[in-house]
Amino acid sequence: MKTSLAKNTRAGNQTSVKNDSTFVKCALAVNSSLYSRIDAPNRLYYGARTVAKNSLLVLRPGETIQPNERFEENVSDGGQRLTLPTGSSVDSVAHWRDNLDAGMHLNGGEVLHFARREGAYAYVASDLTRAYDTPDHDASGRGGKVSKVRRALFYDQQRDALWVSDEVVATDPAFTKKWLLHSIDKPRVEGARVLRGEPENGILETAAGRAEIARGRGRLVVHRLLPGDGVMRVVGGADHRYYVEADGDDSDLDGINADGGAKPKPWFDAADWRLELQPATPRRRDRFLVALLPSLDPPRNDTVRLVESADAGVSAAMLEDRLVVFLHDPSPRRLRLALPAAARRLFLLGLGNPATITDAGGFRLLAPRDGVAEAELELAAGTALELELR
Repeated sequence: MKTSLAKNTRAGNQTSVKNDSTFVKCALAVNSSLYSRIDAPNRLYYGARTVAKNSLLVLRPGETIQPNERFEENVSDGGQRLTLPTGSSVDSVAHWRDNLDAGMHLNGGEVLHFARREGAYAYVASDLTRAYDTPDHDASGRGGKVSKVRRALFYDQQRDALWVSDEVVATDPAFTKKWLLHSIDKPRVEGARVLRGEPENGILETAAGRAEIARGRGRLVVHRLLPGDGVMRVVGGADHRYYVEADGDDSDLDGINADGGAKPKPWFDAADWRLELQPATPRRRDRFLVALLPSLDPPRNDTVRLVESADAGVSAAMLEDRLVVFLHDPSPRRLRLALPAAARRLFLLGLGNPATITDAGGFRLLAPRDGVAEAELELAAGTALELELR
């Protein structure tokens, strides 16, 4: 995610910032991998792994990850399977198809929905389960570590807000789940305590649900709505920027800094830090719901609230007067949400196709398309929104 000096959109108001002599990009959320030799330890044990991306980890203690002879060390980052990590041996489209669910098992995911409405939103939902070790195929031969991994991204262009909704179901509740976001500069959080190292070079943890990332004039506010009992860890500094919990067990922070062969260059968005969001209580199923609000200085102070629902198949939140509802699989047939604030706009995401939606409130619902339905609302705080899906 990069904020430009050309435009700043904030809570529906557009502020133009002109700079006639140069165009500056403020990198706020980056890929922390570096270009290096294909057999450099930094690439093998960090850069080629999920831990270096803005993605999801599921740590499984004692996992063996040594896909070929170049991997002299066993380093378990908790990420996706390593398929073709040091070069492709696929020689044709037919060969690739033959190895999707057999042989090399190259099948890594599926796009479930994609929708875009000019000037309004963009939405993509994906099933990433087969990118990880599952009961159907486990590269370690241990029966899988996840049975479900899904991610949905929704960008509300009019409010310049990116929502990230994830659902992860592990085969063992003891496997730690982590939601990652990498940044060049250290995220600012309240109430952090040091777990390893020092405040500017180590691993810190806080129960706070808000973080700020700054780069130049760029600002990114991160709101963790789910998991409700979650914690934020801040990992980075000179001896921790490539930190990997190599044994897959973060109950003891005895990991490695995989910096061998790392060669940062001025033209790289070289990340020194990352945020890790994770539940404080072990359980088999977890949902992450995060709002990312970019701006030029100052940082945004929009009100973001979790919306409570008795329905297990829903994750919902509000940004000011805009209600965003993610439907999970299976979705509820009837939906009832208690609104913590007045609602003027609804985005209902993850709808099957086709879907018929009715309500008792008399608001205008736009026709569902590619998993998305919209509605204009006039609902006061404290009221309930009721929908029926069929």
